[in-house]
Amino acid sequence: TNQSWGKGTAKQKIGDFYAVAMDSVRIEKMGYKPIAPDLKKIDALQNKKDLIKYLAQEYVNGNGLIFNFGASVDAKKSEMYTAYLSQSGLGLPDVEYYTKDDSRSKDIREKYSSHVANMFKLIDVAPEVAAEYSKAIMNVEGKLAKASNTRLENRDPVKTYNKMTLDNLIKLSGSFDWKNYFELIGLPNLDFLVVSQPKFFSQLSSTMDEVSL
Repeated sequence: TNQSWGKGTAKQKIGDFYAVAMDSVRIEKMGYKPIAPDLKKIDALQNKKDLIKYLAQEYVNGNGLIFNFGASVDAKKSEMYTAYLSQSGLGLPDVEYYTKDDSRSKDIREKYSSHVANMFKLIDVAPEVAAEYSKAIMNVEGKLAKASNTRLENRDPVKTYNKMTLDNLIKLSGSFDWKNYFELIGLPNLDFLVVSQPKFFSQLSSTMDEVSL
């Protein structure tokens, strides 16, 4: 980095960030150590309340997990912004990779499952345990995928516009503690929002009931 840049300046921070990102030797040497604190946070989760708190903290830090949430111009009232909630949570790029039974889709799922297991091996998880973790992840993602819209369905501006109150959302997807989640991300008085894919959030609720933490 350029040593003439004053400490704490934007140029110094950007230069240091770039230098760290380009230091491939150091990156390889450190392995997964930089994310070890994040993994400990996940290991420490004891119940659904902890999970909601963790997801909220990650959202505040810029990491949306399981679903997408944010503000956008209201599709039916362009002079205002509205909160939108939409499906996510899948590792493969398209819903149909999970739902189709042709040979290519099955091959993609098998390779993805192997990839997930390998990611666990890279953080020193035993191979047989990594395989079980991968199986569990495929189970959860499969459940969410079957309730997710396809790309074609997501092009329908009417069916993806479902404005509802927070109470409506809780009735749809009550096993996820939405009231607590929105309070934790700084929106304790959310009056209404648009849920783009209601069936996904209904399935999210069912999945939280069916699958252990």
